[in-house]
Amino acid sequence: MGIQMARKIRFINIVAEEAAGPLNALIKKVLDKIIMPDTTYDIVSIRPAMRETADFKYECFAFHNFSGIVNSVEQAEKEGFDACVVLCFFDPAIRLSLIHI
Repeated sequence: MGIQMARKIRFINIVAEEAAGPLNALIKKVLDKIIMPDTTYDIVSIRPAMRETADFKYECFAFHNFSGIVNSVEQAEKEGFDACVVLCFFDPAIRLSLIHI
């Protein structure tokens, strides 16, 4: 049997922390039941983050969302995270993050 190493996973939410409370609580509840004992995780929101669904119709938000995801993935790498999960269906930045990191 190989050596098991601890894992760190960062969940990146595009919704502002104050608005994402119920969603983050649900994610945490599910993860706490299924995550492996040697795995740690955190849930963070990008800045600036979406406050309402109407934000999606503005190109400026799309730009900030894109850069926020890429910046969050870069920061997670610097902090030693092994993986990121972007909690977003509007995620064109994921491909750039994969190429860039």
